[in-house]
Amino acid sequence: GLFVIVSHNGSRQAIADIAVQQRFGAGAGWELMEFRSCCLSPQATLINVLRCKLNGRPIADAFKEPRIMLEAAAEAKKVLKQMTLLEAFRRFKAKKQRQLLEAAAAAGGEGAAAAGATLAAVPAAAGALAAGVLAAGAPANVAPPP
Repeated sequence: GLFVIVSHNGSRQAIADIAVQQRFGAGAGWELMEFRSCCLSPQATLINVLRCKLNGRPIADAFKEPRIMLEAAAEAKKVLKQMTLLEAFRRFKAKKQRQLLEAAAAAGGEGAAAAGATLAAVPAAAGALAAGVLAAGAPANVAPPP
């Protein structure tokens, strides 16, 4: 069968695999056919922040309390700035990867091993910097992208 998951959390496949393994044994699992990642819209981010701040109350309650709306708007703006920064790191990493692979292809086979070693350092550095940004001020209710 075909099973489609739409989620903000990149670890949902692992959860689905564990469930299948518990039911059908250790060798069972789902085959990932396609994975897409996209950012939430500013409106969706604001709604998620509001839901967290309201702790299960209806979103209409936020319109009755201007303080909650102002806090949620400020937090959503902060989250959107952080996500923009993370997207910039992702694009930089992809650009660097393309450049290294093109250079390796132009140099022939011997440059490919060096490009691979250099390429391994790029995601680690960008990931460490991005993790530092998130750890420095990420709201507890919004998870970073996968």
